[in-house]
Formats: sequence, C-alpha cells, structure tokens
Amino acid sequence: MYSPAVWPLIGSPLRLAPRIINVVLTALFIAGCTTSTPVAPSAEDVDCTLRGPAVNLKGCDLRGADFSGLDFTGAIFDGANLVGANLSRAVLTTASLVGTNLASANLTSASAESADFESARLSDAVLVEGRFNDAKFALSNCSRSDMSRGVFDGANFSNAALTDAIAVEASFIGASFNVSNLERAKLSKANFSTAEMTKATLTSADLQGSIFDSAILRYANLRFTLLWGANFSRADLREAFLYQSYEAGESGARIIFRSADLRGAQMDSFYEFYEADIHGAKLSGALMPNGTTHP
Repeated sequence: MYSPAVWPLIGSPLRLAPRIINVVLTALFIAGCTTSTPVAPSAEDVDCTLRGPAVNLKGCDLRGADFSGLDFTGAIFDGANLVGANLSRAVLTTASLVGTNLASANLTSASAESADFESARLSDAVLVEGRFNDAKFALSNCSRSDMSRGVFDGANFSNAALTDAIAVEASFIGASFNVSNLERAKLSKANFSTAEMTKATLTSADLQGSIFDSAILRYANLRFTLLWGANFSRADLREAFLYQSYEAGESGARIIFRSADLRGAQMDSFYEFYEADIHGAKLSGALMPNGTTHP
C-alpha cells in the first residue's frame, strides 16, 4: 500500500476508486459489444428447393407443389404456404407443420404419425385413408376437410374447428376433441372409442352407426344430431345435451347407452331415448324426454 507521502502523486485510495470502477465498467461494456451471439437464420437462408427427410422449408411458398410419394420425415414446414399442394402418399412422420396453410391440399394416403399440425389451416383438404396416429391438430382449422377412412388414433384435435368435415368410417380411438367444434360433421360409422370430447360441439352432426365406447363426452352438445345405431356403451355423458334431429325420421337402428353415465344429462324431447338400450345406465338427475327429472 502506498504511503500517505505519495498520495498527492497518484491520488488517495478514495479518489482513485471511482477511476478504477470506470475503467472496469468500460472494459466490460466493450467486451459485451464484441462478444458474438447466435443469430437465427433469416428467411433468405432457407433453401425452398430442398426435398427429403429433415429439410427446413419454414415459411416457403410451395403452393400447388407436387410432393406425392416423397419422404419428409422430420421436415419443418412451419408457416409455409402449401395451398393446393399434392402430398398424397407422402411421408410426414414427426414433421412440423405448425401454422402451415394446407387449404385444399391433397394428403390422400399420407403417413403423418406424430406430425405437428397445430394452428395449421386444413380447410377443404383431403386426408382420405391417411395415417395420422398421435398427430397434433390442436387449434387447427379442418373445416370441410375429408378424413374418411383415415386413422387418427391418439391424435389431438383440442380446440380445433371441424365444421362440415367428413370422417366417414374414420378411426379416432383415444383421440382428444376437448372444446372442439364438429358442427354438421359427417361422422357415420366412425370409431371414437375412449376419445376425450369434453365440451365438444356436435350440433347437427351425423353420428349414425358410430362408436363412442368409453368415450368422455361431459358437457358435450349433441343437439339435433343423427344418432340411429350409435353406440355409447360405458360413455361418460354427464351434463351432456342430447336431442336427435327431426331429419332422423321415426325409426332406425337402436341407439345403445349400456352402462353409460347420463347423470345430469339434458334429454328433453329426445323421445327416441325410450327405444334405446339403456341397460345399466346411470340416470340420476337427468332431464328426461317427458320433462321430468330422473330421481
């Protein structure tokens, strides 16, 4: 430590401290400005001509492109424009298509197991006979899409729009449709066994011959639906709204509610219920077709 005799030459420790602090802060500032930081690739860095597994086509304009039969396993299409594109027989397993525009695209017989279509637009798209097991469709728009005979077991359609969609003979075993909108959808002979459909809207949908074995339909809206031949065995329909459409006619295949939980369900004017198979069903608190509440 300097003796007090030399303080006038270099300054006292108290006067020197601010200078040292300023030097240190300046050095840190310069170091921070010169340190390189990772920079995300810009749109210009994406090569939209690439094809094949794991390619990055994020944000690319691929309208009307013909990708039929190509392998895009693990590829990234986030935010891309694939309107009217041909992806029939394409492999999209684990691919990411978040926010992608696939309106009117052809995905016939495509393989897209565990693919991510969250917030994607699939209106008027064709997904006939495709395999979409465990795929994510949450918040997507699938209005007027055709999913007939496709396999969507374990897929997530939560908060998705499927108004006027067609899914005849499709498989949705264990899929999630919580708070989804399937108004006027044609779902005859589809399999929704063990599916989660809490607060789903199925107003005016065609459910004739469909299977809802052990499905969860709490608070679901099934007003004005076509239900002849539908099987709700062991389904959870508590607080659901059930009312068959006038278009159903006076007779049809028997509706099955064997061991279903219909406690608190609203079934006023659902007169076909009296002809249904309700063996073992729970009905306490349900509003019956004659306007009375079941004890």
